Amino acid sequence: MKRPELMRRFWESRTLIWRRQRVVAGSGLDAGGLRTKRERPKQIAIGVLALALTTSFAACTSTPSAALTVTGTVDDTTVTMSVPTLGDAEYVGVSKMEARVGDTVAEGQEIAVLDTSTLDAQLAQAKADQAAAKAEVPVLQAAIDATYDKAAEISEAKAKAKKAVKEAKSTRAKLVKTQKQLKKTRPGLAEKLSQAQTLLANYPPVAVPGVPTKAELKAAIKQLKAAIKKVDAGLKQIAEAIPKIDKGLKTAKTAITKLDDAAAKIVDARASLQAAKKLAQSAADASSVPVELAKAQIQLGTITAPATGIVVQAANSGEQLAPGAPLVVIRPDQPSTITAWLSPAQAGEVCSGEGAAVVGDWMGSGISEPATLAYIGTDYEYPPTAVTTDEIHLTRALKVSFSTEASLPAGVPVDVTLDGCENHG
Repeated sequence: MKRPELMRRFWESRTLIWRRQRVVAGSGLDAGGLRTKRERPKQIAIGVLALALTTSFAACTSTPSAALTVTGTVDDTTVTMSVPTLGDAEYVGVSKMEARVGDTVAEGQEIAVLDTSTLDAQLAQAKADQAAAKAEVPVLQAAIDATYDKAAEISEAKAKAKKAVKEAKSTRAKLVKTQKQLKKTRPGLAEKLSQAQTLLANYPPVAVPGVPTKAELKAAIKQLKAAIKKVDAGLKQIAEAIPKIDKGLKTAKTAITKLDDAAAKIVDARASLQAAKKLAQSAADASSVPVELAKAQIQLGTITAPATGIVVQAANSGEQLAPGAPLVVIRPDQPSTITAWLSPAQAGEVCSGEGAAVVGDWMGSGISEPATLAYIGTDYEYPPTAVTTDEIHLTRALKVSFSTEASLPAGVPVDVTLDGCENHG
């Protein structure tokens, strides 16, 4: 028996005793109609009270509490894949969408391809620049070898040195541009990493709809760390390459001046070409940065499913979407959770870890799914208007969550019958 029922019986017993005392006191008789001393009614009252309390406690220990049934809603947990930032594009086109609403997709399955034509052109240009930079090294080496044989080739060497300077200036300008892009990108990556780490460190005990799972957060943190590492490596490489290019440019310009002043000096010509070769080698080494950056951006254009599940939302082929806009939403194939709201009276009858049985309208007669009360809120609040509850006009309620191994239809109302705290543990 619950405490409110026990107190009700106690006060009923007190009222009965008080009424009998008034009758006995007014008549001067005891309960059997005999006169007695003034203390006799008091003794009778104590006996009746003790008998009432004994009966109440006996009823409390022998009668089990009624099962509590509440109405809850199966949580709709989804994973959203957003449109990535591809270069400087304000909008990204969907070239191909492999997934449709209602399709079942597997983790790692390719589900969408974004338009990367602009990035493809940038990659082609970066590869061309890289090839030109690398090709300059053997050309300069050949020119150096030729100085041993023909002093007449100094003028040609001068032209090649000038060409190397031009290529180095072009490469330097591109590296500076790439450096600015990387510096602009890194704070955003670091902020996302910090947010993901903070969310993971303060992750609620029960998954919240719309919030990534721990596995997704860990995967995102890993990717962000790798991206930051790659950006830092690129910045370091550029930072080391630019001074070398600047130094090489200065050396090459000096060498060209010497070629103008001393065309007959083969040794000086050779030294100039060697300086130009070092400059070209530095440019060739640094030319891989724009190529790798373009490749990484293009890879972002192929979208794969982060988890196995059912597609509940998908963009269409040909759509133009802004970076960050939802591209595909997947409902993962995983055990369901159920959210319910308890009135203050109901909240006093449940305990964490308590077993329960879940019944839905679509289930056959006598069929239910086992569940466990996994979370009990700490504050009473107003339930969302769209949530189904078993009480009408429920204005103050405690949020609870049930876990189950079954996969239930998302968003549907179900009845949850708890086993009772006395059966828990």
